[in-house]
Amino acid sequence: MNAWIIKEETDYNEMVWKNGKGKSIQVHIEPPNMTLQDPFDWRISSAVIGIAGPFSSFEGYQRTVVILKGNKLSLYHRQKPNETINLDYFQPYGFDGGWDTDSEFTIPSPSQKQQQHHQTTTEETHDFSVITKQNLYHHTCRILAFGHHHHHKETICLDSISDRSHIILYNYGSQITVEQENPGKSTIQCKLEPKQTLIIKDLMKRSSSSSNNLIIKCTDHHPNENSKVIFIVISPLVSSSTSL
Repeated sequence: MNAWIIKEETDYNEMVWKNGKGKSIQVHIEPPNMTLQDPFDWRISSAVIGIAGPFSSFEGYQRTVVILKGNKLSLYHRQKPNETINLDYFQPYGFDGGWDTDSEFTIPSPSQKQQQHHQTTTEETHDFSVITKQNLYHHTCRILAFGHHHHHKETICLDSISDRSHIILYNYGSQITVEQENPGKSTIQCKLEPKQTLIIKDLMKRSSSSSNNLIIKCTDHHPNENSKVIFIVISPLVSSSTSL
């Protein structure tokens, strides 16, 4: 049986950075009793970046970063010296957590520079992050968009996701419902408010000739550009059911 866990904002763990340049909000870490100083398996979090600068190193981990709002970021990896990565809103970017990575706020256009003349402060960057241990897991991250130019329902076929995977839905800006269709079984359903997170742990699909689907519906009557869900799948590299 899949374990469905809904996390409220009050469940998140806020940590101010030692350098004073920002803070992180830990949504979830596995195993739950571990910290960033421990050999954790995976972690999802958001951050508020007040001053851009070097990223923390996570050797042996894969990272994905998504800019939510505020200043955009440009990233520089020492391992890719001739490449600049310009991050845009809601465009997931993945990289090796062990790389030496620096960042800066994206340089404004000339017209924006004139408007910001004599101003020394800039808007903070809000981002979302996924990090998984490379020798245990592979993860994917995509954005589900709802609104005037998008449909109000997304159907995810679970048949393409391996058993024992973890599915995470971070609801950014709308009311949504999440429903798992189980052929011949009762339907599992929950409702998520903005900034709530659903974690479906240890996915086990039903054996059936019919498809198993996860249906995400936006229930807001007037969805807007913030009506988005970050959809993450964390899959084990080797099935835990494999035995000698």
